[in-house]
Amino acid sequence: MAKEAPQANQAQPNIQQQQMQQLYMEYQMLDQTIKQMEKQVGMVEAQAGELQQMAATLEELKALKKGKDMLVQVTPGMFAKATSGDPNELIVNVGAGIAVTKDVEQAKAFLEKQLEDMQQVHVQLSQEIRNQVSRAAQLEQQLGMMRQ
Repeated sequence: MAKEAPQANQAQPNIQQQQMQQLYMEYQMLDQTIKQMEKQVGMVEAQAGELQQMAATLEELKALKKGKDMLVQVTPGMFAKATSGDPNELIVNVGAGIAVTKDVEQAKAFLEKQLEDMQQVHVQLSQEIRNQVSRAAQLEQQLGMMRQ
């Protein structure tokens, strides 16, 4: 009988150690998830910045006269010489390889809708990050209590 008591005592720390390992693994997974979501927030912010820049460019386009020589960016750091056509007639890619003609105001409205969508995604990601950080803090507290 005396031999059974030490085995029961040994089983208790083993269970607690397993629980700590599980909590720690969950904590590590949350940490990785949070880092990924923070990267996504950064990408969303970059896209939103690009959309804002595009909207500003559309405003400048309104002042452009037909037949004016200009440089058109082909890729970052690469430009082509071009002559402007009707500055109020834009070809806009609306998705799935479909392009439609829009005037400047319609194009701005299209960009503003995309920006609103980006802001909504930003809000959702930020909320989810807060939730994950809260859960990670709970796990950290549980782990701290188990170590004592």
